[in-house]
Amino acid sequence: MNQKYKPIGEIIVGINGWIEEGHDASVTIIDANEDNCKILGALEEEKVTKNKCAYNTLPVKSLDALIKYLKIDVSDIKKVVFGWNLPMLFQGKNRLMEFSDKQILRMLFPNNNIENKTVGYIDHHLAHAACAFRTSGFERAIVLILDGQGENESGSLWIGQNNGLQRIKTIDIYSSFGYLYEAVNEILGFKVNESGKTMGLAAYGTDQYLDRIKSCFYIRDNFCLNDSMKKYKTAAKRFSSGHMDMQETCIIMWKLFFAEKLGIKPLDKKITSFYDVEEKYRNLAASVQSFLEFAAMELLKPVIEETNIRNVCVGGGVALNCKMNGVLLSQDMVDDIYINPAANDAGVSMGAALEYAKQMGLCSRVPFSGGGLEYLGIEFEDSYIIGKIEEYGMNYDVYDNAEQIIADEVNRGGIVALFQGRNEWGPRALGNRSIIASAASKTMLDYINSKIKKRELGRPLGPTILFDNDEFEDVKGKKSAKYMNIAFRAGADMEKYEAVVHCDNTYRPQFLEKENNDIYYRQIRKIKETSGEAAIINTSFNIETPIIYNVDDAITAFFKSKLTCLVFNNRIVLKK
Repeated sequence: MNQKYKPIGEIIVGINGWIEEGHDASVTIIDANEDNCKILGALEEEKVTKNKCAYNTLPVKSLDALIKYLKIDVSDIKKVVFGWNLPMLFQGKNRLMEFSDKQILRMLFPNNNIENKTVGYIDHHLAHAACAFRTSGFERAIVLILDGQGENESGSLWIGQNNGLQRIKTIDIYSSFGYLYEAVNEILGFKVNESGKTMGLAAYGTDQYLDRIKSCFYIRDNFCLNDSMKKYKTAAKRFSSGHMDMQETCIIMWKLFFAEKLGIKPLDKKITSFYDVEEKYRNLAASVQSFLEFAAMELLKPVIEETNIRNVCVGGGVALNCKMNGVLLSQDMVDDIYINPAANDAGVSMGAALEYAKQMGLCSRVPFSGGGLEYLGIEFEDSYIIGKIEEYGMNYDVYDNAEQIIADEVNRGGIVALFQGRNEWGPRALGNRSIIASAASKTMLDYINSKIKKRELGRPLGPTILFDNDEFEDVKGKKSAKYMNIAFRAGADMEKYEAVVHCDNTYRPQFLEKENNDIYYRQIRKIKETSGEAAIINTSFNIETPIIYNVDDAITAFFKSKLTCLVFNNRIVLKK
């Protein structure tokens, strides 16, 4: 029962996060030899600590949880590698990297002695590119990385082929599309990490200001800011407080521009409904969204034409923009697209581990077929779950399988929380920590938004759809749409699922294959057999927190909300 894991090769631990200006702390553990590479586990710190985005920390708790779950002997760890070149970051601010390998390892492993190991660093955008390409299954691909910033760039283009990655273009930090988008987030009253809200709001507006945003860039010169932005850049530097990154400076720069040129200043009240947002703010969201889609296509087009490589990988925090990804996939010049479930900075722990394996001459490609990449966290056994429920004095029922119970609950209009298997990698719930409900009625959308999720009215929800469903046979790229990170234009097949079609007639599906998640597949199939519904609402199991990670939080959330049913491991059922 307590037998330690036996490595097939080298155990490499990838890390994201830092104690100063770090965010999205995470850990990935791989086992690689010359012929095989296996991702053993990956987990974000925010899910364990419940601190959204896990700012200014190392992934200490997630690393400890994963090592214990996988039964890894820390003495078998060969290398710890970061998805940031931290020494370069410090040098860029005329500072010394003040921490030795031994000190960093002590911080990461406070309960273990592995001080004889060494720490490595992979450049940030290379780690993003490795995360995207090395898990895509593509033999050749164009890799587009867009985020706030890396060490010296905010965007980069790569060619992935022959198991290697060649960088062919970069975008400077001041021209960051990620920071531009974050500036709009702040103007709308959202947090900088709430770009998904701006993307959702964009559908309610028109891109009235698109040309004004375009006019700030030399589009044919890697989207460098042009001379018209100099005064805003200079002013922003005066207001900035000298952080290691340039996020604050770039956000201030864009806020100054929008205030002076468009007369748009930050909202002075919190948005509670997307339906009621003032027109100019809806249009600003729509304009920055349209610009992002335009810019991504402009960057990709000449490279695809020159190389005739028609598969595209997208990574970096901007790659969580499912609308942009859908627009890219819809282009005739693109055959297929891939986005890792954790395309944001959490994913660079995976990219760092895989890239280091490549540099050591080990296998670093992970096969895309068969699934499994999306469920890399921690699983809880039935006996543990039942013990926790009994601690709370709750009544529960145990079934051989609860598929019909779930289907009947959804069919009668109930809202079911699922907690099963290993938790998801990345910010999307994909059936193991999910809330599911019927998508047939539009009223379910805002009932879930207001009564369950406690968030803005009008926020879109996405569906789970069985991959082999005949109604969706002709959807381009659905093999890659496993992770709810691509938006598609809704056709006639979606007309009866109003709750998951956004106001711009797009939907963000998880196309679920049996081999990816057999239990969840059977649950969704049983719902279809019972109600006839092919698309089911799937939203993350959380209420004003990161996706729920442990059993205590699942039970607490269930009884504090209007959820009607909670099912653990497809067997243990709590009802109200």
